[in-house]
Amino acid sequence: PTITTNPGTTVCAEDVTNLVFTANTSNAQLSDTYQWAINGTDVTIANGYAQNETGATYQVDTLGDITDGAIVTVRTATAAPDSCTETSPGILMSISLVPTANLDSNATAETICDGGSIVITADDAGVGATYAFRLNGVAVPAGEVVGRVYTTTAITQQSTVTVEVASAGGCSAIDTLTIFVPKVATAGTVSANLDDLVLCPGDNIANDISSTNAGTLDASSSAGSVLTYQWQERNATTGNVWTNLTGSTSSALDISATPLSITEDTGIRRLTFATVNTVSCTVIGLPSNIININ
Repeated sequence: PTITTNPGTTVCAEDVTNLVFTANTSNAQLSDTYQWAINGTDVTIANGYAQNETGATYQVDTLGDITDGAIVTVRTATAAPDSCTETSPGILMSISLVPTANLDSNATAETICDGGSIVITADDAGVGATYAFRLNGVAVPAGEVVGRVYTTTAITQQSTVTVEVASAGGCSAIDTLTIFVPKVATAGTVSANLDDLVLCPGDNIANDISSTNAGTLDASSSAGSVLTYQWQERNATTGNVWTNLTGSTSSALDISATPLSITEDTGIRRLTFATVNTVSCTVIGLPSNIININ
């Protein structure tokens, strides 16, 4: 007898159970019997296999039944009066391991700000492996990929990056990484007590600057995003540059926690940010209206 193998003698380890071996004999009779063997051991329950393989065809039952370099044979016996038993030539199997597809990034908790740069790296699958990256299902520009590393600034909202890794043996695996992006939509507004808008030099602001509108998150902001804040001042002392007020990160400016002595015309505002996974997108905070104190 001879053996036909479908889909072939070279397969990936994850596809072993798709293998179907067929015994081919001359003048086959319904009374003929068959016994399949791997490396000379009959495929039987007694030998630890899932079932006795005694038909003219044999589909592999378990992934580990056939490993790289295994030899498959079939023994055919004819009924009387011939009562002949013959064993086929062996079929040498080549089984390639499936590569590991695993993505990681240089971003904290896989979180970036809108349009921020991120480097995403796939595990090394060995010599001859190839890596195909997709962003939200679309192939990424070739210029953004070097080997197994994908660098981009094209992610502007929560997205999925997928890599398909193909080994030199022709086997492939896929992994997906979710990239989170917190986004703020509106800054909101703040309001001061009228009595604090005109002060004498050296006077302190007496009342909190309140939040009349806390701002809003963008509809595409990653789930779990929250609004965070930073209060700033600007005057001649700061070189007319907006400067953070240390510790002032609530929606309202608590004067008891941050006393402000006004010695010159001063502007005060609040920046509103979106934060998720402890990552706050401080670069693109949105400014509120300005409170001018004279």
